[in-house]
Amino acid sequence: MNRQSFLIYALATGLTASTLSLPTTANAETAVAFETKVMYTNHGVYARTAPNTTSSIVTTLAKNTELQVIDGSKKSWYRVLLDGEIVYVYGQYVTSEKPTTTPALKVVKKGYVSKAKLSVRASASAKGKKRGTLKEGATVQLTQNYTAASKDTFFQVLYKGKVGYVEAKHITFTKKEVATTKTGVVRNIGTVTLKVRQEPSVTSTILGTLQKGEKVKFATAYKKDAAVEWYKIIYKGKPAYVSAQYVTLVFPNEK
Repeated sequence: MNRQSFLIYALATGLTASTLSLPTTANAETAVAFETKVMYTNHGVYARTAPNTTSSIVTTLAKNTELQVIDGSKKSWYRVLLDGEIVYVYGQYVTSEKPTTTPALKVVKKGYVSKAKLSVRASASAKGKKRGTLKEGATVQLTQNYTAASKDTFFQVLYKGKVGYVEAKHITFTKKEVATTKTGVVRNIGTVTLKVRQEPSVTSTILGTLQKGEKVKFATAYKKDAAVEWYKIIYKGKPAYVSAQYVTLVFPNEK
């Protein structure tokens, strides 16, 4: 193909002087060089051999892939130069906006939940989508966006590797120790004795009885207001069980 024939071919196929460099060698058919502009994928998308969804798939492009775009339209298809070949990418998934890199969140302070159940939300609003719940005493990791100003109503926290928000008024920076006890006292049994059983069941074998006012030694420490039906105690040197409703927990400094 001579120079004149090449120009006719270029015009017939839609190429212009701004999008090609004219060949100077005998191998004119492979010497075309396109001027491209950089664009990016905004979603995972297929690169195809032709501008339609029935054509063969060349490869899959990940989100934020940099593209060398020759021409095209967001409403149709973009012609793209990929590894020396021309492919087509659907315009809806191509953008001229360069992807922004989100900086890694930095934990700057630890706090503790002071509410029985505290919601973690996707935005700094009581109406924000709920992402999870934290229990009282749980540790929260406050991010670099944390401020100590009393006007803050929500703190930004790192929750399961993602950004979350919790109400500031339910976060304290002093860990609260929950009182526990290893001692109890028998109560509210009237003139009846409290049965000590081998297992936590009213049908279990009775090992003995306790009188009203008699002290009980627990096998493990119990938290205040623990919602349990049976307490595991030490009775005559061995593990046993008593009904929790008849035993009052005795905590340090309490009479």
